[in-house]
Amino acid sequence: ENLATEAMIFRSIAENLNDEKINSAFSGKKYVFIGFNALNPCEKALFVHLQKNNQADFYWDYESDELQDPDNLSSAYFRENILKFPSKLRIEKTHNSLNNKTFEIIAIPSAVGQSKEAFRLLNNLFPSESENKNWIETAVVLPDENLLLPMLYSLPKQIENVNVTMGFPLKSTPVSGLVEHIFDLQKRLRKTAEGATFYFQTVQSILHHPYIQLLCKADAEAISEKIIRENKIFSEREIFAKNPLLNELFVPCEDAIQFLEYLTNLVKKLYQSIQNVSEEKNQYRLESNFLYQYYITLNRLRDVMKKTTAETEFSLDTMIRIIRQLTSGLSIPFKGEPLDGLQIMGTLETRGLDFENLIICSFNEGIFPKRSFSASFIPYNLRKAFELPTSENQDAIAAYNFYRLIQRAKRVFFLYDARTEAGQTGEISRFAFQLQYHYGVKINVKNLVYDIRFSEKKPIELSKTPDVQQKHQKFI
Repeated sequence: ENLATEAMIFRSIAENLNDEKINSAFSGKKYVFIGFNALNPCEKALFVHLQKNNQADFYWDYESDELQDPDNLSSAYFRENILKFPSKLRIEKTHNSLNNKTFEIIAIPSAVGQSKEAFRLLNNLFPSESENKNWIETAVVLPDENLLLPMLYSLPKQIENVNVTMGFPLKSTPVSGLVEHIFDLQKRLRKTAEGATFYFQTVQSILHHPYIQLLCKADAEAISEKIIRENKIFSEREIFAKNPLLNELFVPCEDAIQFLEYLTNLVKKLYQSIQNVSEEKNQYRLESNFLYQYYITLNRLRDVMKKTTAETEFSLDTMIRIIRQLTSGLSIPFKGEPLDGLQIMGTLETRGLDFENLIICSFNEGIFPKRSFSASFIPYNLRKAFELPTSENQDAIAAYNFYRLIQRAKRVFFLYDARTEAGQTGEISRFAFQLQYHYGVKINVKNLVYDIRFSEKKPIELSKTPDVQQKHQKFI
C-alpha cells in the first residue's frame, strides 16, 4: 500500500513485540528456524521473544570443521548463534573431511570458454550412453550472471531437464541492444522540409538485429539491399511503410513523452509478434520473457511520468538517460522446477542446498566472493556503530555460503578466467588458497590453453554454381 519500506515493517514488528495485536498473531503457534546464519537486529529480537515464550526451536548448519574454525570468517556468527539459540533436539554430527572430496581447479583464458569446459565436465559426469539421470545431484554455480546464456547453449543434449534459479541482467539481453539502436536512431534523425530521414548506419543495425530478422527478415533484407544499392546516407520513412512492424518502428519523436509512449508500444508489439511467430510453446520463451520484463519497466515509468509531466518538462536526452538508469540495475528472475533436472543457479541461490557434484564458474577474486560494496551515503564508522552491515559482514556471509556449499559435495570443479587484460587480474579466488594452504587440501590444477597456429595459405577458389551466381547478382 506504499505505506512503509520492508525494513520499516521489520523494525515496527521488532519494537512492538509486546503489543497485543502482534502477540495475538504469534500466540498458540510453534516455530522452528532452520539454516539461518547472519541475523539482523530485528531477527534477533523476534527470536529472543519467541524463545522466552517457549515457542521457538533453532537448528544451525555448522556441521563441518571449517564452519566452526575461529580462524575462518565463515564461523563469524557460529558461537553467538549456538549459545543464544541452542537446539532442543540433538542431531548427531556426520564428519565430512575435505580430504575425502575431489577438488579440481581449471584455468581458462576466456569467459565463455568456461561454459565449454562445463559442457565437457557434464559429459563426463553423464555420458550419453549412460542411464544415469540423477541430474538433480549436480549444480552449475554462476557468480557472473552474464555466463547464463552461453551456459544454456552449451549443455549436453542428454541432459533433458534443467532448472534455472537466478537472475539475468536486463542490460545484457538482446532487447536492450535493440533499444540502444532505437535511442541512436532518434538522436541521429534529420528533419527536412519533406519529413524526417534516418541515418543509414543505425537503420542497418536495426534491420540486422535478431528480433527484426526473426519477424520480418524478407522485408528487412530487401530494404537493406536497396539502401546499399542506392548508396543512401539518409532514408525516408516511406521505404519502411510496406511492413507494419518496421512502419511502427521508424517513427520520428518530437518530445520525451511521445518517445516513451512510442517505445512502450513498440516493445509491446515486438512481444506480441514473437508470441504469434512461436510454433512451439517454449520456442522463443527467453526472448518473450526479455521483452515482457522491459515492457513492464517502461509501463511503470510511463505511469509515473503521467503524474509529473504537468510540473516538469523533459528533453529526449534526459528521457533516454532515465530509461538507461532504470534498466541498468534490473535483473530478470528465472524460476523453474527445483525438484528435477540439472540445477543452474547464482551464488545466493545455493543457500541451504547440498549437491554431490559442483561446477563453480568465474571462481575469480572479486567475483567469487563479490567485492564488498554498499551503495550508501552512510560512512563505515557509522555503519559499524549502529550495527548496519559492513564489508566484514559481507565477507563473512560469502565465506559461510562457500564452505557450507562444499561441505557435503563429493566432486567440486572450480573454473576461473585466467586472462590478465582489460583490467582483469586473472587471480583465483581467496577460497582456493585457503583450501590449499590453510587446510592442506590436495587440489588438481589444470591450465587449458588454445591451440593457435597460422594456417597454411591455400588458393582462393570459388566454383560458379547457379546458387553462387544468384548471390553475385545482388552486387551487380
